[in-house]
Amino acid sequence: MSRVRLRTVLSALVVGAFGLSTVLAPSASAATAPSPWTTAGYDTGFSYWDSQEVTITPARAKTLALNFSIPQAVDPNPDSECLNAVGSVEAAGRLYDVGPDGISAYNQWSGARLWNLPTPNYLYYTARLQIVGSDLIVVFRDCISSTNANSSVFVINSLTGLLDHPVWSPLNAAGTATVIDGVFVAIETNDDTSQVVGYDLAGSQLWTTSSDWGGRPRHVIGSKGLVYVQDSAGILTALRVATGATVWRSFNVVAGALSQDGTDLYAVDPFGTGLYDIDPATGLTRNWVGVPGRGSTLMAVDATTIYTSCAGTALCATRRSTGQTLWTVNAGGSGQPVVAGGVVYFNGRAFRTTTGKRIKSSADGTQVTSVAGGRVYGLVGTTVVSYK
Repeated sequence: MSRVRLRTVLSALVVGAFGLSTVLAPSASAATAPSPWTTAGYDTGFSYWDSQEVTITPARAKTLALNFSIPQAVDPNPDSECLNAVGSVEAAGRLYDVGPDGISAYNQWSGARLWNLPTPNYLYYTARLQIVGSDLIVVFRDCISSTNANSSVFVINSLTGLLDHPVWSPLNAAGTATVIDGVFVAIETNDDTSQVVGYDLAGSQLWTTSSDWGGRPRHVIGSKGLVYVQDSAGILTALRVATGATVWRSFNVVAGALSQDGTDLYAVDPFGTGLYDIDPATGLTRNWVGVPGRGSTLMAVDATTIYTSCAGTALCATRRSTGQTLWTVNAGGSGQPVVAGGVVYFNGRAFRTTTGKRIKSSADGTQVTSVAGGRVYGLVGTTVVSYK
């Protein structure tokens, strides 16, 4: 058989096995390199900055138009505080979400559903999503009980929607259970003890910390071999993600975000009055100390600037190298800043990162949760929306 004939046969087999729509990518994805947004904070350091986004610039943000919407799971009992609206995650041209009928994957460009994994037993649970390699990690946590709550971890093949491992359950994955450098790091609590535990993705325990915490651990972020654990007493502890060994402890700080280059850990004091730059390797404060009025862990960090929810209803920009205030705007409320393409999204509004100047568009009023692959994603109530 000639080489030309062989290529023709192989092409026919590929199309027959996977379908023409899989082989021929939509024109939007061909024109736009899909930047991933793989976890709630973009990365495990919760920088909330898509450094790869180049399509949705300030000029393009003015012309955003609704692309599609997806309803989410909502607890029918309004008194139980189990409203399960969560931001989606996106990678490789797919959007992943937890909806009324389970966990689903959608075409990132059109919103067409690609697969669905029913989860009927998790209506009264909150969910967290993270993409790790080819796996989609979904952590469900009982939102009724604050201690001794049930948690379940789904490790799903992101292409097929099939489980890569049987569903497994940590004791109680409170706080921000997150996969950091391949280790699932969970805060586990019950009525008597709190501990931080590392698992592999199949649910086998790798390490556990002692319960020698000043308060209950409640938040984890990390990268580059370290995980930073925040407890309720204002103690920040750095652990080695491979072993759980303690590297350092710092007192009277509350972790906010890591810079993507791994050089700076930004934190606030427990009273919310100041912003601090901490050396991630040693826990020592450096460069500048205590920028007044910037004391919120709701922050985003790009290459040069920290954006924080501040002064009750304002958005503040602070220079990373010096702690100098660059600009402050009244944003009409508080919230989590999201940064991409020279735009910072905050409290249903958009602003230029360089000046803080308002950018008005049809996306106003949307709680933006991610920007990926030339699309802006967010929540309107309990509905996931996409703008382009």
